[in-house]
Amino acid sequence: MLSPFHAPLFVLAALIGAIWLLAVVQRVQEIATRRIHPQALINAQTTASMLKNGAAMDNFNNLMEMPLLFGLLCLLLAQLQVQSGWLLAGAWLYVGLRVVHSLIQVSYKRVMHRFPVWVASCVVLWGLWMRAAWVVWG
Repeated sequence: MLSPFHAPLFVLAALIGAIWLLAVVQRVQEIATRRIHPQALINAQTTASMLKNGAAMDNFNNLMEMPLLFGLLCLLLAQLQVQSGWLLAGAWLYVGLRVVHSLIQVSYKRVMHRFPVWVASCVVLWGLWMRAAWVVWG
């Protein structure tokens, strides 16, 4: 059975897929253009030092961190069949903030624009978890 909490989760998964594809395309293009032997990129440290355009891969890695807690929350709320407009609105707000964060990171890369968006997304996520705990146990 589909829950309203599945939709923001699917949108976030689509964002992650798009960023992954962008990261792979950029990485393969740079390796080919600069004629870097793939074996030279044996670990994260050498890869970071050799490749110049790592923003998309950095963003992809970032999307593997805090959004994991978001996915768990959405699945939990769906499993428990929670009906909460506040939680659903917060879930969409979280996804929107992650989209904005990704767009900043892979386009013009201004840290002082990206950081507040990231902090806001984290605050929203922790707020969602607190509200969910209240709804489930309150």
